[in-house]
Amino acid sequence: MLFGLFLWPGAGHIYVGRWRHGIAWFLVWWIPVLLMPAWFSFLWIALAVKVLHVADLGFVPLGEPPARRGWVLLGGFGLSIVIALMLRWTVVEAYKIPSSAMEPTFRIGDHVFVEKWNRDEVTPGEIVVFRNPCTPERAFIKRIVAMPGDTVEVRCTVLYLNGEPVPRELVDADDVYQDYDDGARMWSKERASRWRERIGGVGFETFESEEAPVLHERDAHDFPVVADAPTARLMRPAVPSCGLDDPRHARGGALGEIVKTRGDAGDCEPQVHFVVPPGSVFVMGDNRQNSSDSRAWGSVPIDHIIGRVIGIWWSSGQDGVRWDRIGTSF
Repeated sequence: MLFGLFLWPGAGHIYVGRWRHGIAWFLVWWIPVLLMPAWFSFLWIALAVKVLHVADLGFVPLGEPPARRGWVLLGGFGLSIVIALMLRWTVVEAYKIPSSAMEPTFRIGDHVFVEKWNRDEVTPGEIVVFRNPCTPERAFIKRIVAMPGDTVEVRCTVLYLNGEPVPRELVDADDVYQDYDDGARMWSKERASRWRERIGGVGFETFESEEAPVLHERDAHDFPVVADAPTARLMRPAVPSCGLDDPRHARGGALGEIVKTRGDAGDCEPQVHFVVPPGSVFVMGDNRQNSSDSRAWGSVPIDHIIGRVIGIWWSSGQDGVRWDRIGTSF
């Protein structure tokens, strides 16, 4: 039985000598398989493509009795769906950037490929997609800044890892980026200072507040919050988490701990740090002033990681298609 001819769209055309049609249908089928960010949308597109593909091929004699051709076509479509979904779940999948939390690395409207092989073997500096520990049904994209056992502290916009400031240099003290308000459905321009940093051998750029180059007192994004005033406890829990119902409480210390290192330090000096718990990583958005990340809800279990970002395959926004961003790799 020539059942396998319908496993790969276009194979039937090639079998009967219609090479150009076969290659075209192969591309029309597999490109949506990889690029569609939502699996249910992919299924509808896959069904439409398969119907058109079969109509174009026609019920040509392929060695099957007429009564069995319908089952061959149906079975081929089913196996194509199964293989496509397996590829998306285990090899590569596409995601869309919905917010400005990763500016300037990613812009709203960037579409990225996420590679899922060896998702447990992550390293500092990599950008990953993961299931948020507080809302596992939602996928977030952030940069890994610290590994299990590392210490993290942010003072006056300076990130300290294991007690040392992350190397950085000022690129632009007055930069601008586009943000989008879902509620108001409006775009806006936000000002920020742009910096170049390096973590784990990976160089990248970040956004901080405009005051960052001359900041000499506590900042709203300092981490952990120094609890030396009654109101400090109301700003954020001592250990960042989802709250008392955080499922990680049952994992025995998986929330990490806060350690005080100096009691006489100035506002912008290291004084209290967070210790990343075993089996977890600490993630942050590159837009440090506009990102919900591990500073707010804690570390991410490594088994929550979906995969690492490998490149941008499409980008469009308020300003139209951003051709210069398409093909960017990481």
